[in-house]
Amino acid sequence: MMFDNSELGKTHRHLMTLERGRITNQKNDLPEWARQQYARDIEVYQGLTANENSASSAPENGSQRKDDL
Repeated sequence: MMFDNSELGKTHRHLMTLERGRITNQKNDLPEWARQQYARDIEVYQGLTANENSASSAPENGSQRKDDL
């Protein structure tokens, strides 16, 4: 788990969860330092979640609708 404690006077907050070096959960409002440091990992994570979201909207049998072809 990664936390941000960069703001003086504020408690730490959860930014993302990593497993085996890969992001598995990420907050939308990352500070700039985290976006810069983990830019490549964030792109990979967002690509994976975009694929999961499109797969979950597909018909259950895995076939594509005629409109999708």
